[in-house]
Amino acid sequence: MRHVLRLLSLLAVAATFAFTVSAARADDASDARAFVENAAAQVRAAAPQANQAGDQRERFVKILDRDFDVAAMSRLVLGRYWAKASEQARQDFTAAFRAYLAKSYAPRFFVYAGRPMTVTSARAGSDGITSVRTEVQEASNRSVGVDWHVARTANGMRIVDVVVEGVSMGLTQRDDFANYLHNNGDDVGKLTTLLRDRSK
Repeated sequence: MRHVLRLLSLLAVAATFAFTVSAARADDASDARAFVENAAAQVRAAAPQANQAGDQRERFVKILDRDFDVAAMSRLVLGRYWAKASEQARQDFTAAFRAYLAKSYAPRFFVYAGRPMTVTSARAGSDGITSVRTEVQEASNRSVGVDWHVARTANGMRIVDVVVEGVSMGLTQRDDFANYLHNNGDDVGKLTTLLRDRSK
């Protein structure tokens, strides 16, 4: 009888834990979806002015700082080299990567940002990342699938990766950066300098 009571107690604890985890994931999915919808609405409203004024880069930096976790993205794209880098090297790389993102993606970002976008689903994963699925309507009326990977941080919900039609921006850049580092003595400083040069 004692064993039965103990088993029932363990099952009750397990059920409570499972319910708590499930509820937390549901909250993450709901919050991430609302975050993406709100961020998209703000950017879509600003897109016409950005394209007309020609200050996409300056506006995109503000969006990066507000809606993206650039530090987490830097860790992702640097991969195994992040652990080997000094704290100063990490800070320098993160700053250079932020500037590189702004130079590389700002013009295209505001072109896409002005197009109609619909959130179709939000799925919270066991790794703390919620994938918010959206469909973006191109000028040709073709629908493009974009997944926004969102994490809950100390500063609220933030985007940590963007996947366009199954291709991860973060993982693609990680492969490119790893290839460069492999051919340049695993020197993160050289990669940082390269990104600075390409951000001018």
